[in-house]
Amino acid sequence: MVGAVPTYPSGGSEADTSAEIDNEVTGQHGSLSGIGPDFAILNPEFTYTLDARETAYAAMTTFTQVSAAMLGGRFAISDKFAKGLLEVILESAKAAIQNPQDYDARAGQMWASALCTMGILSCGKDGWGYSIYSEIEVIRQTMPVSYRQAITVLFPRWLKTHAAEHREDVRSYMTAVMGVDEKLPAEDAVEEGVRRIIELF
Repeated sequence: MVGAVPTYPSGGSEADTSAEIDNEVTGQHGSLSGIGPDFAILNPEFTYTLDARETAYAAMTTFTQVSAAMLGGRFAISDKFAKGLLEVILESAKAAIQNPQDYDARAGQMWASALCTMGILSCGKDGWGYSIYSEIEVIRQTMPVSYRQAITVLFPRWLKTHAAEHREDVRSYMTAVMGVDEKLPAEDAVEEGVRRIIELF
């Protein structure tokens, strides 16, 4: 039996088959790749020690993974659920940075993280957005950065690159999530959306 007790909610390892574990004493890194936890204990108080920087990285990682799940076509239920989660992520991050012991803010981050990779958000989609995960591993294997750092740096630029093949899908994301004017030509909407994501991060 495998149990997960997350202390750094961001990538959804509370509920998916890709839990990653770091031993900060020895520097060892491990993964439960392919094994989902049988249960998870989500206690927001276990995240109180995350400083502002790590809280922000956690939130932006969850934000990015929810966003990736939104790509692959439009499906109203999935999209509205995802947009609600994105709002909670941003609100919770701001509150937790201001007050690291804000239980409700930490709970919002923790629950959003658990939901982001359960598969609910990608229902009705073709799933091309998940290709970002394989590309992140290339960065992590060639640079001394964490998963959270890699996905945060990669995401806006990855969107811009994939807009060449999925222009309308990326444009739709930019107008729905980043508030880009839907009257803009697709190329301009993507550029403006990328700028706003970088500014947000």
